[in-house]
Amino acid sequence: RVNQAIETVYNGLRIRPKDPVLLNNLGMCWVVRRDYEKALEMFTTAAGIMPENARYRANMAVALALMDRYEESLSLFKQILPEHQASHNLCVIREVRKNAKLASAAKSDTLDLADTTKARGKVLDLFSANSKLVLSNTQETADKE
Repeated sequence: RVNQAIETVYNGLRIRPKDPVLLNNLGMCWVVRRDYEKALEMFTTAAGIMPENARYRANMAVALALMDRYEESLSLFKQILPEHQASHNLCVIREVRKNAKLASAAKSDTLDLADTTKARGKVLDLFSANSKLVLSNTQETADKE
C-alpha cells in the first residue's frame, strides 16, 4: 500500500510540483518506509513553501528525532509548541526509539515484535497529536489577536 501511495503522490507532484500538502504526504510515506532522510527532505521542502504551516515543521521535528537528532528536534518543536509539550513529544519519540532498538536486538521474540509495532503506532499517533496541538495553539493565538 505504501508503494502505491508513493506512486500516487509522485503523480500528483508531476502536475503540482510545489504542492506542500503532497510533499508532506510523501514525507509521511517515507516515514512509514523508515526512510527518515527522505521524509525530512519532503517536510523541509513543504515548510519552505508554506512556512506558516506549523504541521510541516512538527513533522520535520519528528523525522529529526527518528534519526536520533534530538537537540535539533527539540529546538524545532519549541518553535511551534509550548516547552512542556515539545519536551513531552521528544520523550515519547525517544521511548519509541528505545523500544524499537530493543525489539531489533531480540528479533525472534514475538512479544518484542508486537512492541515494535506498537511503538511505530505511537509515532504515527504523535504525528496526529502534533497536528491537533499545532492547530489548537494556532487557533488560541488567533483568538487572542
